[in-house]
This record gives sequence, C-alpha cells and structure tokens, in this order.
Amino acid sequence: HQTSQARNPQLTMTAPASDVRFENRSLATAMWANLFMGAAGITASQLSNSDALMVDGLYSGANFFSALIAMRVASSIKKPADKRMPFGYDANESLYILFRSLVLLGVLAFAGLNSLRKIITYANGGEVPALNFGPIAIYMISRVLICLALALWHHFNWRKTGRRSEILKTEQTAAIVDSVISAGAGCALLSAPLLRGTPAEVVVPVADAIVVVVLALIMIHQPFG
Repeated sequence: HQTSQARNPQLTMTAPASDVRFENRSLATAMWANLFMGAAGITASQLSNSDALMVDGLYSGANFFSALIAMRVASSIKKPADKRMPFGYDANESLYILFRSLVLLGVLAFAGLNSLRKIITYANGGEVPALNFGPIAIYMISRVLICLALALWHHFNWRKTGRRSEILKTEQTAAIVDSVISAGAGCALLSAPLLRGTPAEVVVPVADAIVVVVLALIMIHQPFG
C-alpha cells in the first residue's frame, strides 16, 4: 500500500465522493450476489453430500459480511483527518484487506482439516456418503458465471475511480480467485466417476475431500500474501 502511495500521491488524499459512489454500488452488488451464492452453496452441499460446495457456501457467506464492512470502510475513507485519526482514515483500507485475509485463512483451515478427517475415516474403514453429481454441476456452472460477472463489474467501477480504489481491486481479485476455485473443484468432482474401473477407483468415495484439501493447499498463500 505504501508503494502504491509513492507512485500515486493522490492515494494519500481523502477519497473523492465519486470514488465512494462507484465503490458502494460495486460492493452492494457483490454483497447480495454472495448472499445468494452462500445460500445456494449450503443448499447444494446438502443435496449433493459435497464438502467442497459447503466450503464455497461458507466462503460466500463470509464475503457477504465482508462486503458490509467494506461499504463502511469506503465511506470512512472520504472523511478528513480529525483528532481521532490525525493522519486520515486511509489505514482502514489496509485493515479491511487484513480482515478479508484472515477470513479466507479461517475458511481454508476449516475446510482442509474437515476433509482430512473424512479421508482418515474412510482409510480406517468408515463409510463416506456418496456424491450426487446433478446439484454439483448446476451449482458450479452458475457460481463460476456469477463470479466472473462480479469481477468484470468490479473492474469497470475500479476504472471509474481512476484506478485508485484498493478495495475494488481486492474485490476483483477475490471474485476471480473464487471463480477459479469453483471451476477447479467442479471439474475435479465431476471427473471423479471416470476413475471407476481404473486403479484409482479407490479414491472415488473421498474425491470430494481430496479436492478440498488440494484447493486449500493451493490457495493458502492468498491470505498470507
């Protein structure tokens, strides 16, 4: 953030009212889209017995609450420096990004540990619920399309702010990452039945758990980054 300020001194000033307007309309769209995807993910998870869809739903739910906070942050940045914040309110942007990172870390940790537990249960002879692939296909395709549309919407509004908004840049990246995660998980899950009749057939019952663990390992650098 300091580096970007050095390149563009405008970032150290109070955010223009027009910037906040573009941020708020972008974040409002993302907020309700994530609420819908969160509810859809949890519902699809129950119908399909998929932990990967549950993780998607929880992540979207976390994004919904993050968007609520982000809208307050976007409004606070336009305030001038005062006794409470003598250097201005720009630091709230960095705190928001930190919050988003910690939420993502928590979701990934929960998902990875829960899936490892399922794999261990299966390895010890325990039963694992079979997947229902119909809801998985419908949900994943819908989610990827929604996330890509959100990324384009955030990018459009980010350009309207003169490429100044760190919040919208973060939201755009999050939407792209979300679409990649969903597409990867969907392809892996829907490809699992193709392993039947091959030496890898033994992993089909826990394909969902394996997908979640692999995705968690791939994405764990995001919150730390």
